[in-house]
Formats: sequence, structure tokens, C-alpha cells
Amino acid sequence: MIAVRYRSLELEPGTYMKWISRLLVLCFSLTSVLSCIKIQASPFDTSNGGYLGALATYLATLSQRGIAFSDSAMGMESRGDGSWTAFSFTGPAKIVRVAAVGTTLLGLDGSTAGVLWKSTNYGRSWTAQGGLGAVAFQQIAVCGAGVLLVQTPGGSLGAYYSSDSGVTFSPVTVNATSALTVLDATCINNVFYVSHSGPPTNVSRSTNGSTWVLGSPAPSSAVAVLSGTGSNLFGQGSGSPLVFSKSTDGGLSYSAGDSVANFSAMSAATMSGTTAVSVVKDVSLNTCNFRRSTFGVSGSNSNGLTCPSCTNSTNVKRMILLNGMLIAVGTMGACSGNPPFVMRSTDAGMTVSSDTIPSSIPSNGILNDIIAVY
Repeated sequence: MIAVRYRSLELEPGTYMKWISRLLVLCFSLTSVLSCIKIQASPFDTSNGGYLGALATYLATLSQRGIAFSDSAMGMESRGDGSWTAFSFTGPAKIVRVAAVGTTLLGLDGSTAGVLWKSTNYGRSWTAQGGLGAVAFQQIAVCGAGVLLVQTPGGSLGAYYSSDSGVTFSPVTVNATSALTVLDATCINNVFYVSHSGPPTNVSRSTNGSTWVLGSPAPSSAVAVLSGTGSNLFGQGSGSPLVFSKSTDGGLSYSAGDSVANFSAMSAATMSGTTAVSVVKDVSLNTCNFRRSTFGVSGSNSNGLTCPSCTNSTNVKRMILLNGMLIAVGTMGACSGNPPFVMRSTDAGMTVSSDTIPSSIPSNGILNDIIAVY
């Protein structure tokens, strides 16, 4: 048995009222605090008074902007639903390539030597950053805070590289061989890739933007555009029959992949999960199609949109994945003054349709590039 001994609380005379008043103040204070407390499953649970419900609703509806740029100081924007809003921009006469660091857009006009254009308002106005060599840049790629600007000077395939999101740049050499033409530049899994025609016709890769190596053996045909995920790369070739190249080791080596007769390539490709999607033209049927394959190994075609029959073939310049939709932009060649052209797929390239271009975009407003940003 445990004995508990209590000691009486002895208070000096006159202190009873002081203790009672303190207890009353404490009780009223606790009551006030407890009346403000609500028990709920989660602060995001709006039905139970969650104070972050509005934020949760906003985050759920947040979507990417697809912004395309033309040759005529005009652009257009969409959320991927087939509806486009046109806008004009100030600064360069045109934007031919665009990339982004966060919400800051980085653009090239393809003709002004040593200049990178920057926009902080989704392409509505641009400011020039000059002093970057004596040749205009043709391609741009971004890996995190790394920005690569690629040019083709007379001596070699050169570039300017920035490790601080485009604030400062230093010249680098991608390939010292002369007379190369840059075809594409991209970032896949934090590695820079630059494809070029030659000789040598190959793809150079870099993990730091400064040191570059060639893939070996070279792709089976010139890689007009490169896409991929992880260490699996997918190179869209050129010519007819159309031959694709593939790499399973991050671009260190290549082998022939998907091949399809009577098709010619267009400069647009991207990844939708593990499916490589490219834009191709059926030469015999004169249709524009999405070509689907698993990492470029074997493929199948979507339904085809009728491509216009004219002197120059339809040229789809770039394709992105925008809020789950595949969007490809370009021009219909020399038909009726190079009208802009948009292909869209809601099912990863199994079917394809075309979007209506805003009437304020000029009929010769070739769409050169498109980017998805938040």
C-alpha cells in the first residue's frame, strides 16, 4: 500500500481574492483561445474550414502557357485547348528560337550578331544582351542554371556558355572541325546535346557546357532534332526513307532505329512518357502525321492532316508537351504566303488535328518556335 500525504495550502490573510482574480483571468483567456481552434483533417480541407483551401484550389488549376513566336514581331499564346490569343512584341523583329530560365524567356533572332534577347513578361517586350561574339546564334539550350548559345562561325562550331542563368557568358568550342552546320541544341537529363552536319555528322555532348565529346559511332543520318528521357535518346534523321537514330547510353553511342519509307522529316520531336513522338510528312499521300515509337525503335503513325501541295514542303519547326497536349508549330511552306500552321494531339500523338490561327497573325507569319512556361 502506498501512503500519500497531503499538505494543506496555507495562504496569508488577504491573498484569497488575488488568487481568485488570477484564476478568473486565466479561465477567460483559455476560453477565448479554445473558441478560435477548429479540429480538421487537413488545412487544405476547405469543407472543414481549412485555411489553405483557396491556395489548394489555385495550385490545382495552375497550368502552363504555350507561347509561340513568328517572323513578324508577333506571338500567340494558348493553354493547349486549341484556342490562341495573339500579341505583338517589341525589341527584335522576330524570334526564331526561345528557351526559358524560370519565367524569364531567352530568345534568338537568328540575324543579330552576338546578341541574346531577354523577356520577363512572357515575350511581350525584349531587351538585348550584346557583346557575345561576332556571329548570330542559331540554337539555344538551358540545363538548370546553365545556358548554351550555339553559333556557326567560319572556323569551328562555337558557343557561349553561362553557368549563372544567362547573366555572364564565356566562349567555348563545341567542335573544332570547320564548316559544320548546327542542326539542334537541347538539354536532356542535365546533359547538353548539339547535333550538327559535317563532316563529321554527329552529336556532341557535354555535362558542364565547357567540355564536349562526340558520340561514336555517328548516327545513321544527320539528326535534325534530338529528344529523349534519362539515358535513352531519340534522333530524328532526314531523307526518304526516313531513318531514326537511337542511343541507350546518353549519347555516347548510336544505332539505327525506326525506319519508314515514303516519309520525310520535319524539325519537331518530343517525348510523351516513354513514347517518342515526331512530326513527319507522308510524301506519297501528302499528309502531315505524328510518328510514335518506343524510344525510336519501331513506330506507327497517327491519322494524317492534308499538307498543302506547293513548291516548298510543310515545315513544322518545333513541338512541345503542353498540359498533356502535344503542340507542334511551323508553316505551310510557300502556299499562300507561308501561312502559320499548328498541329495538336490530345492522346500522345495517336490522333492529330489542326488549330485555328488568330486572324491578327499575318498570313506570312511563320511560326518558328514554341515554349511551355508557368
